[in-house]
Amino acid sequence: MKAVHLLFFGILLAFSCQDDPDPRKEEFAVIIEETNDISCGLPVIRFLDREEEVRGKTKKETLSYNAYGLEQSLNVEGNELIIEFGEVPEENFRACLAIGISYPGIAILKARLKD
Repeated sequence: MKAVHLLFFGILLAFSCQDDPDPRKEEFAVIIEETNDISCGLPVIRFLDREEEVRGKTKKETLSYNAYGLEQSLNVEGNELIIEFGEVPEENFRACLAIGISYPGIAILKARLKD
């Protein structure tokens, strides 16, 4: 019977000691480099920190991306933002012209001005 109590206590302790996920872990700092690029007509953002995490998440070497779904009020050249991002759903990709620099796209899930 003591073994059952110890097992129960051990399981309870293991679950109660888990750290809460840090909500800032998925937030990244970016700057708006262009509000309307010539190829896709989308904002171009550049990541300002956590480069290795960005490259790991996007599987790309670049730190500049076309921003799909960025709120128009935030789309001001030079604005520094804090964003959460993901992959662009295939049905949302735009046809881009073959002029200028082409950037890979990311979907903006959440965005706010950097404090």
